[in-house]
Amino acid sequence: MGTPGKQFGSKTTAATIRRCLCFLLGGCSVAVRFSSVTAWVPMGILLATASSNPHENSWTKKLFFLIRICAVNGILGIAIACLVDRYFYGFWAIPFLGSFHFNVMLGNSALYGSHPWHWYLTAGIPAITGLWLPFVVFDLGTLVLRNGNYCDTNRHARRNLWIIIGTYTLAHSQAGHKEFRFLLPILPLFCLLAGQHLRTFVRRLCNRKQSPASDVSKVSNTFPWLAAFAVPNLIALVYLGLFHQSAPISVNHSIASLVANAREAPPQKDNSSYSVHYLTGACHSTPLHSHLHVPGNVHFHTWSLDCSPDCRSNPSMICESEQFVQDPVAFVDAAYFHNSNCSEEEAKDDLEHACAASGQQRPSPDFLVTYDNYAKKLGPQLSSLGLQEVGRYFHGINGLRISTMFQTGDGYSSTEEVDDGTYRRIRVIGDYLELSIEEMVLFASATCHPIHD
Repeated sequence: MGTPGKQFGSKTTAATIRRCLCFLLGGCSVAVRFSSVTAWVPMGILLATASSNPHENSWTKKLFFLIRICAVNGILGIAIACLVDRYFYGFWAIPFLGSFHFNVMLGNSALYGSHPWHWYLTAGIPAITGLWLPFVVFDLGTLVLRNGNYCDTNRHARRNLWIIIGTYTLAHSQAGHKEFRFLLPILPLFCLLAGQHLRTFVRRLCNRKQSPASDVSKVSNTFPWLAAFAVPNLIALVYLGLFHQSAPISVNHSIASLVANAREAPPQKDNSSYSVHYLTGACHSTPLHSHLHVPGNVHFHTWSLDCSPDCRSNPSMICESEQFVQDPVAFVDAAYFHNSNCSEEEAKDDLEHACAASGQQRPSPDFLVTYDNYAKKLGPQLSSLGLQEVGRYFHGINGLRISTMFQTGDGYSSTEEVDDGTYRRIRVIGDYLELSIEEMVLFASATCHPIHD
């Protein structure tokens, strides 16, 4: 065995390597999303002020730790990410600075929706923690009230986790635009804090109801309680991860499949260029080219409704997305039918809405994507354009009805007596439980859909 001094030195070296690697990865994460720096800064300060090395207790040593371990490795991580961007972009770029300038310096994130400062506390955290919320609140309460009966040995670690959570949440609360997904990086920290109390809670319930028993009996008594917490989370994970708002990905895969089939089956289309129009009425409602690929020399020319910061920040302008939502029939009529003097090639090269800006109209696309509530209204017009419905794709549950006592969601209205056919409805339990389903609808021209009625 080595001397205590050597053992301490070995442990210190291993800890230093782990910390360097930690902040190296942290720098890479900041390059991906700059707002993650609000978690790494307090983490570095906490590590610097909590150093167990007796030679690092002075403020100069702590400052040196922040620079040498945190800042240097963080900057190195950012540099590595920039090299990766350089390789794929083909030129030097620092994308996160553009995001910082657009969202923070210019404040343009608020153009896409805003919430009050307390939204993360009153809505965001309760939503992402779900069933764990009581245990998270309990942990914070015992920490603040210094209740010695719970997790005294972990008090220091719990305090540090709450400092990181608090700093991260407070910094993000300053921005007007807020989303649940912005809180997901701190969800694992909430799980760590809630897990120990969940274990204690389940054990106490089982011990209260059971006399001393075998290990097998204790496991069988514990399982139902753990399942009561795990199963709802598993159901939410499967639904939100695989089905909820999955239509934009599914519809792009279907477009790629239809194009591949059309190019193989006669009569083949003369060129390798296809136009896809997304009339969805919502901003950023499709992943576009990240899920739109066909082997070979195939090019997709896409058009989605304009909701750019230029039109959103200009009070005198109405974005195309808003025009479409207000009157989809009139929008389609103006875009495709009246004074159609915008050629197909011009429209395909029109990635920045040049046709619309010049008052010219677009030719019929090869594919058109919209939602079911718009598809019913636009059916006759799309048929006149030579487009036929070729598929519907599940997007989400937008309504719930329980017998005649309760109904909610966009799929139902308080004055609606019968189903008007806008949304598809699924009876889960006879007349007692019914769900309203929102779907994305794909239309295609005859040349891109070789299957005819």
